[in-house]
Amino acid sequence: MKLTDSEKAMLDGSEGRPAQKAMELLMRYGEALGAERLVDTNNVCGTVTTPSPWKLEIAKKRGVEYGLHAGFSEMNLDSDEVIDVPRVKVYTCQLIQQFGPDTASLHDGSRELLDMQKQADGFFGSRGVHIMATCTPYQVGNVPVKGEHCAWMESSAVVYCNSVLGARTNTEGTESTGAASLTGKIPYWGYHLAENRFGTHLVEVEVPVEDMMDWGLIGYYVGEIVQNGIPVLRGQISQPELTKLKHFGAAASSSGGVEMYHIPGVTPEAPSVKAAFGPRRPVQTLKYGTKERRIAYENLN
Repeated sequence: MKLTDSEKAMLDGSEGRPAQKAMELLMRYGEALGAERLVDTNNVCGTVTTPSPWKLEIAKKRGVEYGLHAGFSEMNLDSDEVIDVPRVKVYTCQLIQQFGPDTASLHDGSRELLDMQKQADGFFGSRGVHIMATCTPYQVGNVPVKGEHCAWMESSAVVYCNSVLGARTNTEGTESTGAASLTGKIPYWGYHLAENRFGTHLVEVEVPVEDMMDWGLIGYYVGEIVQNGIPVLRGQISQPELTKLKHFGAAASSSGGVEMYHIPGVTPEAPSVKAAFGPRRPVQTLKYGTKERRIAYENLN
């Protein structure tokens, strides 16, 4: 991969060992993906506070802080070397938690893990991580703008980020988001590139899609067929609000691998069907009618 001078300096250790280990991970990751370079990001959504029996065992032997340093090194930097976790370099959010105090009693042996999670919240919060504790960060203040490069986890958040907000992210993991938080970098590939964001499948909607169940059904149906493609919907679709768009995207990313969709006249990169497909032609045109709706309904039941 081609690195800038500042990226080379980080890789050489100019910003300390944590950033150096993070850059080493991003280099391996980017080369595996075939990325030619990195791109700047100032919006990272990952997970660093989640407790585990492994972290708890280390904490009992060496202390909580050591356990959290070791856990981040192993799980977020893929490093056998224990690195002292520094303050994050860019805006970083903690997404889902393992559990909350109101559900602790439902989890076997959870009291110690719950206490460790609370300690981790403080540990990473003091290092600049925003403890959002949700898989829908855009509902609690993290709303990137169109064209902004992000590094987000969570399939339902990623599809909303790409489709509804027009920001750019691939579905990242604990390691890549951990590395991005310390460097402000992520490999430039996939949905970061404009040419990869055009539609692949046209979906002709022939039955009304109005309420939440309708949006979930069509999401599950379309996702299962297009898998990791980019569906473009047109037809009998009511004007959706946030929750319906969220529901459709979550369903499509669950039954398939959808990370982006277009609804002409609704989503920001699709003022028209033509704009949604750009230079491409649909690889397939799907019909979503009474029969298809019934199939989706029966499969889900």
